[in-house]
Amino acid sequence: RAAVSRGVKIMTDPKTRTPAQNASMWLACRMLAQEFTERGLDMQVVLDKAKFPIQWNEKSVQSAIFNEISKAMYHETSSGLETPDMSKVWDVVQDFTQKHWDFSIPWPSEQSLSEEQR
Repeated sequence: RAAVSRGVKIMTDPKTRTPAQNASMWLACRMLAQEFTERGLDMQVVLDKAKFPIQWNEKSVQSAIFNEISKAMYHETSSGLETPDMSKVWDVVQDFTQKHWDFSIPWPSEQSLSEEQR
């Protein structure tokens, strides 16, 4: 879809993730990073390819896990995903952590987002 502003064609996509989904993704990544850290699961253990132990943070979860899964599923990183695809990618993240370490972090609800912002 395109909009024209001052003679410049601006491409818009009504299907991209919403601000709430973006906030949910970052909260979920932060929660997963905390859980990995509390369980002593550094990036070397989880990814089985890092050459040395590195502690998790929300950006490393987003980059090394969420984006890798989204690229495999949709050939897009998180910034290019359509609205319904965000939670589908997180479902795979949950399956991964459940299978390997017997825990999962649910996709944040609107309530958990508002609590996080307090």
